[in-house]
Amino acid sequence: MKLTMRIGLTDRISLESFYPFLAWLGALGHTVLPHFALQYRIVNNPSPSNLPIKCEDDWTAKVLIVDDRAEPLSWTQSNTTSFLAWCPKAESEAVAKKLFKRIFYDGHVLPILTAIAFSILAEMYTTTSGADRKNRRVRLQYSTSPIADFGIARGAVAVDDEHLFAFCRRSDRSITRGQDPKNHYWLWFKTIRNQEIILDLSMLPFDMCTLVATEEYVPSSVFGEFQVDPLVPALFYDREMRKESRQAPIKAQLHNTKESIRVSALYDEDLEEAVAYSHDRANYYPADEACIGKFMARVAGKEVTKEERKLAYDFTNLFGGLLEKNLRLRVWETSPTTPQTGFYLDAGERDSFDERVRDFWSSSSSQGRSSTQRQGASSEQLAALIRALHSCQVGERQDALR
Repeated sequence: MKLTMRIGLTDRISLESFYPFLAWLGALGHTVLPHFALQYRIVNNPSPSNLPIKCEDDWTAKVLIVDDRAEPLSWTQSNTTSFLAWCPKAESEAVAKKLFKRIFYDGHVLPILTAIAFSILAEMYTTTSGADRKNRRVRLQYSTSPIADFGIARGAVAVDDEHLFAFCRRSDRSITRGQDPKNHYWLWFKTIRNQEIILDLSMLPFDMCTLVATEEYVPSSVFGEFQVDPLVPALFYDREMRKESRQAPIKAQLHNTKESIRVSALYDEDLEEAVAYSHDRANYYPADEACIGKFMARVAGKEVTKEERKLAYDFTNLFGGLLEKNLRLRVWETSPTTPQTGFYLDAGERDSFDERVRDFWSSSSSQGRSSTQRQGASSEQLAALIRALHSCQVGERQDALR
């Protein structure tokens, strides 16, 4: 008699075809707490040709003057198409739109990545599967090799001063620094064959505009209630690409980083404790926020703020539910094997992409800065503008994707 064992069946999902969904989750996180500079007009000229300015504390960056003395902008459905209304001194609508996108994705890096890593742990790497999944486990793999570990790394990324932001409030002339290249975070994955894969979702504020198309990975029939730009920031590559730089795709040379520390999410005791009590629930327990905060502190090398812990906890509830839905409905099975990727270029740069990338890193240097400051705002204030970003023109899409 032939005995068939059906216990422990495992679905293997290709990380290469799944990372667009993870990048979409990261982009979704930025809709929760929009940057204050998007709520008021930028009143100076943000031209890419303008030189950076040395501010206080030896901080050198491109200064954007935010007129927060006026009433916050009201982005209604009838006033969504003109980015020049938000930044009237920009050289063109295209320049203003790209500036908007760079600021839109500025900050919240550690809370977003923590929530993504924790959601993968809870929904894909627990020892038992939910009853509604018919006892099938779900795991990630890269090429033909299963993912054996994953987590978050912290380090410095080389960025020229001209690609950094400093936001000056007209009300009190205070300076708020943009995203910190010396305190940068990214996701890492390692296979059982010791292959290392990097996924960085936070380079767009530094004008490193590698994008991935997500529409076919988050079908509107399943995730249509969420309005996210279909082209989202993502830099995905494995370490072997960097070792063979002459033969590697140019995007593998963009991640010019010096890693300081990495922390495993798969083997983190605090995250394991949170998963043990919360897995297969509609929401995580409030007590899990403390466990998440301890993990974040290890990655950051310091205590994180109460606001950062709460944000990561909220993101975890949101991302975990969406990831569970993807797996339960098996959306990943119909996703394209190879994602479409591209680079968001400035006007007139379309024919010199490789040269621009080489020039960008030729004299790069890192600058220190403090934590990004925020002013809270409801997502409704920018929902219409986000919809405008979502409705990319066909011509622009074809130029961006390669």
